[in-house]
Amino acid sequence: MPLVSILKSLLFLPLIVVILSSCSTGTAPNFKALAVQDRQQLADWPGQEGAEKMTSLSELIGSPELDALIAEALTANPGLQQTLLTLQILRAERGQVAADRLPEVSLDGGAEKEEGGDESYSGSLSISWEVDLWQKLADSEGAATMDVAEQEALFQAARD
Repeated sequence: MPLVSILKSLLFLPLIVVILSSCSTGTAPNFKALAVQDRQQLADWPGQEGAEKMTSLSELIGSPELDALIAEALTANPGLQQTLLTLQILRAERGQVAADRLPEVSLDGGAEKEEGGDESYSGSLSISWEVDLWQKLADSEGAATMDVAEQEALFQAARD
């Protein structure tokens, strides 16, 4: 009996394959062509004759009193001053990190006079430079530069 059921299932298998393959004989739509066609049907945005570009609301209003109040508020804003101070600190830190990639030179000198009248002088010069074999210094400088860029964006956002 199991052999008969296996043969029946093998007979129905080609029939199922034919039925399922007939579903996929249709052509797929060309979405790129449809997108181009939709874009061509859109109307152009109407232009404004004599319009001027404005970057802020205060430029649009054009009031000297408002400009003076905004300048006073920006000057007296403690949060903005803190953001500016943080920006200045990060710029200084970036300078220190960038200096780590440069050679270091140290010069030392000394003079000594004994009671008997002999004078002696000594001096030393030391030059050292760290080879950035594993890009540690370059990565640190890149991170410091990104910190400065982030703080500049925060400062600009706080001013806007």
